[in-house]
Order: sequence, then structure tokens, then C-alpha cells
Amino acid sequence: MQIAAITVGDQSSPSSYYRIYQYLPLLNEQGIDVTCFRKEEITPNKLKRFDLIINQKSLIPHFPLEMPLLFDFDDAIWTRQGKPYSWITKWRVQRRLKGWIAQSRATLAANDFLAGYANKISKNVIQLPMALDLSRWHPAVEKKGAIRIGWSGHPVNLALLEPLEEPLKKLIEKHPHIEIAIHSGKRPNWSIPYSYVPFGSVDEVQFVQSLTAGLLPLKDCEFSLGKSPIKELQYLACGVPVVKCFHDLERFLFEPHDPEKLRSMVEENHCHKKVGLKLASIIEHYAQKEA
Repeated sequence: MQIAAITVGDQSSPSSYYRIYQYLPLLNEQGIDVTCFRKEEITPNKLKRFDLIINQKSLIPHFPLEMPLLFDFDDAIWTRQGKPYSWITKWRVQRRLKGWIAQSRATLAANDFLAGYANKISKNVIQLPMALDLSRWHPAVEKKGAIRIGWSGHPVNLALLEPLEEPLKKLIEKHPHIEIAIHSGKRPNWSIPYSYVPFGSVDEVQFVQSLTAGLLPLKDCEFSLGKSPIKELQYLACGVPVVKCFHDLERFLFEPHDPEKLRSMVEENHCHKKVGLKLASIIEHYAQKEA
């Protein structure tokens, strides 16, 4: 069987990797050959020889296809983070999205919020959550060194991380032995002391495994509701408790705006280890159940 996958990025793009590329070896073992095309490369003529097309949330102008089509999305791509679309761009984006969903034999949605959107357009919506390879993503055998609170993410999401500077500043002023670590392609615009680990300098799994707690900053908005943060799964699979931060409502899972609550979460009685290992075991349990 020959499949063409239209992707929004290459293997270095987290969305394309976790929705398409990580499955290619498994599909190949089943005799299914997948050829990936960037959305900029695609033309109708290139697709004629394939048995099935998978469109990974590429909002290129839709066109008639003779072969079956699957549309996959893991973000609320009808909106965007930050400045809203102009009315004409919003109309164009939603028109293309609805066109691809309506044309598809089935739509694959990463979570129930996205599935709810697609269900208004199509009767054949399948919820396919984000997934990790647990042979790579698992707790470290032993964590050594300082208490380390960190974040790993694309530079585009630094705008969500940077507002945490003030609560983190209060935390490390009172507890200077706590280390803040950032793994990204760009430094945050902070004046507080922190360790910067550039992309490519270490394996991302090792970085996440080294953390005592992982930061997951989000905005309380429609765009965030549509996200299925792979970062949260990575933290949990590695036994790292998640500090989920919603800026708009000043609402936090472990309330880092109160430094003492965050300190107690990561330090007192080593409770973070117990919580982290429990979370990792839950992830593994559901992975085995789904398999």
C-alpha cells in the first residue's frame, strides 16, 4: 500500500514527528510505504499514484481527490495564539479547514475538544491521542544534583514562559539551591539566573529526565483548549510532576506565584519522586492497555 502524507514540517517539527514520522517504521513493517511531502511541495499530480492521502493539518487550498483522504489535526487551527486573525484570514482558514474535514473519509483528532469541532462537519471522526515511545521516555534510574525546575520547548512558546520570571525570581531568592533550566532554540528574555541548554546540545529525553518539576505555561483560551501538549506527556512519562500555569486566570496546578507552595512540592519529603513515579506508572499502564 502506498500512502502520501502532507505534513506541516519535517522530522524536527514536533507536531509532524509525533503525528506522522514516528509511525513510519511501524507502518513499513506492515508493508505500508509512506512518502512525506511538505505542504509547500504538494500538487494534485504528485498524489495520483498513491492509494491513500493523509493531510496533517495543512490548510492548503483543498482540491478534489480520487483516492481516500484522512485529515489529521492536533491543534485548534481555526484560531491562533496571540493576535487574532483578521476577519478575511479567519474566513479563509475556517473555509479551508471545513473543506478538508468534509472531503475526508475520516478525520483524526488529537483530543475531545478538537473532535467536538470536527463532529459538527463530519460524521466520521476518530479520536487519536498523542503518543510517545516509552522505550525512550521513562524515568531516570537515579536523579542526582540540585533540585531542578525546567522547561523544554520551541522558541515560539517563549512568550508563554517569560511571564513566569517574577514568581521564579521570588523562589530562587529565598531558595538559591533550586536551579532553573531551559531547553530551547532561543534564550528567554529573563534577568534571573538560569541554565540554558540549546537544542541539539543534549538529548531531549535526558534533559527532561533531569528535572524535578516541569513547567507547562498555557493561556486560558480556545487555542490552548485545542492543544494536546506532548510536553506534558514527556514530563509524566519520565516521572516529572507538571507545574501547569494558566496566565489569564492566575490559576496554577501547583501555584508557582506562591513560591513556598512550589518549593514544598519539589522539596519536602522528596514527595516529587513519589508523585513522579506514580504518574509514570499511570502513563505506562494506559499505554499497555491501548496497545
